[in-house]
Amino acid sequence: MIASPSRPAPLRQFQADAMPVEVHAANEAMGRAAAAAVADAILALARTQESVRLILGSANSQLSFVHALTREHDLPWNRIEVFHMDEYIGVAADHPASFRLWMKQRLADVVHPAQFHYLAGDAADPKAEAARYARLLREQPIDITCLGFGENGHLAFNDPPFADFDDPETVKIIQLDEASRRQQVGEGHFPSLAAVPTHALTLTIPILLSARRLFGIVPERRKAAAVRAALEGPVTPACPASILRRQAKARLFLDVDAAALLGGAAAPAASAQAPAAPVRGKQAALDAIVRQGFVPIFVNDSLDSRHLVEAAVQAGCGAIEYTCRRPDARRMIPWIKREFPQLVVMAATLMDGPNVEAYLQKNREGFLTTDEAVDLGADALVSFMRFRPATYAKYGRRCVMIPGVATQNEALDQMDLGADLIKSAVHIQSGIDFVTKTSVATHHCIPFFIAGGVNPTNLAGFIQAGVAVGAAGFDVLLGGAKPAASEVTGLARAAIARMLETVREARARHQPALAEAIARGDSNLLAHGRWFNRGPAPDAS
Repeated sequence: MIASPSRPAPLRQFQADAMPVEVHAANEAMGRAAAAAVADAILALARTQESVRLILGSANSQLSFVHALTREHDLPWNRIEVFHMDEYIGVAADHPASFRLWMKQRLADVVHPAQFHYLAGDAADPKAEAARYARLLREQPIDITCLGFGENGHLAFNDPPFADFDDPETVKIIQLDEASRRQQVGEGHFPSLAAVPTHALTLTIPILLSARRLFGIVPERRKAAAVRAALEGPVTPACPASILRRQAKARLFLDVDAAALLGGAAAPAASAQAPAAPVRGKQAALDAIVRQGFVPIFVNDSLDSRHLVEAAVQAGCGAIEYTCRRPDARRMIPWIKREFPQLVVMAATLMDGPNVEAYLQKNREGFLTTDEAVDLGADALVSFMRFRPATYAKYGRRCVMIPGVATQNEALDQMDLGADLIKSAVHIQSGIDFVTKTSVATHHCIPFFIAGGVNPTNLAGFIQAGVAVGAAGFDVLLGGAKPAASEVTGLARAAIARMLETVREARARHQPALAEAIARGDSNLLAHGRWFNRGPAPDAS
């Protein structure tokens, strides 16, 4: 049996008309708090009735909540019946953007509820499918609805032009608002606006609100305008989420980013000790990398990188490395920064040479230059080779700089130019021997970032040798396995979590000053190791 996670305390609580609202320090804390509250409601209902009927939203903003809910202790999933809110018309159940697939992989295949009712967007007759699903919903009262807000304030796919608080339908076909369709492109579900379906099946607002208990779960800065409109503007179909304010049975969970634009009693407290998201400034990015101690690398493999990003976030990562050799790097780097703004994205395998970059742009489809990586939102620049003085001058105040070296002299030269960490690929070099010899020669002042041959069996040894950060790709983390899509997130999360625990244990033994500084929440973490550092980096954002 999995132990129930602790319930995080909110930073602030207030009322929005009839609805209580909680603001939490971060997305993960908000998700755990919401999951704990929903679990309490489910258990209370299960004590007095045979089954519990649940409607859940399926979107990336719900990831922390859904993950935490599947980890809740003693939930009687064999007595829980689950519905979801919407589905694109014409999209197959195995399409990467399908909400059926989202729910199947993240909830149904994890906890195996008594029944999971899927809304078939690819049904031959969408009207008949809407009627079928409506009959299922009306068979018994709905007990709990858990939902998010769209960037335009929608609930499910009840977009502002078409939302109806008194809709006579239970499930209907709806034309998607352009803002809603653009959100799907921005979240990485579709490559372009033209690829996004124009119509969808959606549960209507009255059936969503018919539940005995309502829980809103809304994280992320991109939702802040919708949250402000819902809580401080008029109650109107122009912002469908505003109707929740009239529901005393509703409870809204926000993170500090979603609450960022609220005024009055709901305004973020100046003294709140909440992590800033998105990551602000080079020092915050460098500290996130050093604090983590192990960074998963998104190598050029065939795995769905969205599942791997979710795994990294769920495992507790604050930084990931994304190789620019992946053909999806141009699309995925901005997607990651949009969906998970708290993540430090390290753009890797860069080539810092104008002539070579120009050649590769012409002859390698999808090749990213250093300039393009920064423009896409990269917080750190990583290379197997050196960075030029001009590149340090251009980006050294803005980005964490991690050049690759092959000799001790190169390491010293790059540190003098402005490197923050020094990369060494241990499958190219002689591993710990190279690190040890260089450390001795440089009085143990080089903060090494080791990749290429790091694995669960040698990571602790590298930390003992004085390495600051280790990194490995998912090909190593998963042992070369090619798991089914439904298994990727769970397996990758467990593998990352093991590496992070290895770092914590090794640092406690071999880098105690750094471990203590991390425990205290200190910044400028390199100063607490034996490594050269320039002091707190200026905020050049």
